[in-house]
Amino acid sequence: MDTFNGNHFNLDIDLISLVLIPHLEASIRYKIKECITSVHYEYGHTITKRKAFLGRKRAFEIVYGNCDKSFAALPRYTAALQYFNPGTDIEWKLERSPKKSEYIFNYVFWAFKPAIDDFSHCRPVISIDGTHVYGKYDIKLLIAVAVDANGQIFPLTFAICANESQETWTLFLNHLKEHNLPAWQEPYAYHRYCVRHLKANIQKVHPNKDLHDLMWMAATEHQEHKFRRHMESIRQEDERAYGWLIRHELDKWTLHADGEKIWGILTTNVSESFNGLLKSGRGLHVTTMVRMSFKLMAERFVERDAAATSLMERGVEFMPLSMKKFEKYRRRANWYLFLQYNHNRNVF
Repeated sequence: MDTFNGNHFNLDIDLISLVLIPHLEASIRYKIKECITSVHYEYGHTITKRKAFLGRKRAFEIVYGNCDKSFAALPRYTAALQYFNPGTDIEWKLERSPKKSEYIFNYVFWAFKPAIDDFSHCRPVISIDGTHVYGKYDIKLLIAVAVDANGQIFPLTFAICANESQETWTLFLNHLKEHNLPAWQEPYAYHRYCVRHLKANIQKVHPNKDLHDLMWMAATEHQEHKFRRHMESIRQEDERAYGWLIRHELDKWTLHADGEKIWGILTTNVSESFNGLLKSGRGLHVTTMVRMSFKLMAERFVERDAAATSLMERGVEFMPLSMKKFEKYRRRANWYLFLQYNHNRNVF
């Protein structure tokens, strides 16, 4: 079909939006250039960027709703979540408008009942992350995730806030503690640095690749004498970098000194990975994002229930990741020899 200009009187915004709906359902990041290509492929006409923009906007609202209406629908949707999923926790923070007799959105927190119940079966380490939400309003998405027995991501709680600040993070962590960890009390609450972020910070000041590798080896070393050896190498490379690292509490960034409090989890990769899954949802309206978090949670429970049932039917006693690590350490142990001097006292 030949190419015509996009001013055909029948090729209006409504018709363009109908072409774009399936593409936006597949990906909300569908670009204007791709919209123009899709319309041309369908009708043989090349529309203007303005028509593509307006058609995409109309299609987006048809699929995902209006931004302002989505905010208005959020209280009703969260109430429905609690009604149909008893035990789901929702926390709101609203501010009274100084000029009008209405409330302004500030913060909403939600935690699904299965996540609250099953955190006790995960490693007692929580990774948190915050990210910008694309769209009409400048809001932030906060998440907390754990790691289950098979090393897989286990979403715990979510929050959407008007701004990312010390106040909102404090509120989020307090709600996390209240709803997911009712027995989480000192000294069990323990803050830890993300080693990857620590490494990024030192890279900004000390751009030395060998130094960065040594820092990572020092952080991940289980034995103190090997940690000291790596730190001495860092001192020889850069005295200032050594001083910067040693000023940070060792139990916050090294395995050998952490008292096994973090179960080998050195970074916030798990929360950032889950944020990656939600990335497509960050361009959606606020209620749709909450719906998406519920959908992801439900899908994970269904998938993992099927996987666990299959393992049990095959008589598998331990999770695959645990057995993989066990076999790795067993093979490594075969390289070591020992002499048993006193069998009765078990002294070697």
